[in-house]
Amino acid sequence: MGIEVRDARADDDAALARIDVLTWTSAGSPAPPPAPGTPFFSDRTRPDDVLVAEVDGAVAGYVALGDTLPIPAHRHVREIRGLAVDPGLGRRGVGRALVLAAVDRAARAGAVKVGLRVLGPNTGARRLYARCGFGIEGVLRGEFRIDGVLVDDVLMATFPGGEPPRPAARSAAPPGQRPESSSWERADRLDETRRRLRTLEALAAALRRPADVAAAVTAAPDRPTAAAALQELLGVAADEAHAVLQMQWGRLTGDTLPRIEEDVRELRADLRDLGDDR
Repeated sequence: MGIEVRDARADDDAALARIDVLTWTSAGSPAPPPAPGTPFFSDRTRPDDVLVAEVDGAVAGYVALGDTLPIPAHRHVREIRGLAVDPGLGRRGVGRALVLAAVDRAARAGAVKVGLRVLGPNTGARRLYARCGFGIEGVLRGEFRIDGVLVDDVLMATFPGGEPPRPAARSAAPPGQRPESSSWERADRLDETRRRLRTLEALAAALRRPADVAAAVTAAPDRPTAAAALQELLGVAADEAHAVLQMQWGRLTGDTLPRIEEDVRELRADLRDLGDDR
């Protein structure tokens, strides 16, 4: 199997529109699903902005790049605006190939930074981006209301040529003043890592008891009741229960639980490195 990443062409429109329809879920996008017959390319997304992946000659996915702010001071920043892989061709490295190709294309065009936004519960996409060198820059808490639940928007970025130098650390602030920036950055990292760990631990607990989870959800008359039942069944908080409800059970494979357990171990190690022994 060979993966080839190339520039998009106008005649890719139908294939890319089909992939958008196949891959849309509320766990991946706060926008409504594309209406039937909606063309992929538009004034906002042109063929020049898109890279396409082919597997053995068939269109397998795409990544779209764009500008975030149309001002001279921001020309060095590019943004990944969309990424999708045909579900029938998943788990083959197509997503990673597309992300790395997009970063390389942006860098060759003069970009110093490539950013993106991803929904907090979309842990699969966040793992992919992290493995491609993206780090978390911030979290917009409760930025979207999806299926009645407030969902975070996670800001991630990578610097293809290496991160710019940070300002020299300031001395400790006097009492009553804001502490130095590094303390705030560490606190943000701790908070985000703890929240990711809680979410993945809840997903792992659900995967160990699929029959009990299915029974609890099926017996509930509505989503809030189902979430409450999962809180009691799994011993998790409300946010983690909703993450379990958003899990795409139909796409799970035999290696999903081991991969989540591996991520849990890595996050616990990250917390220890950050000095969190709880």
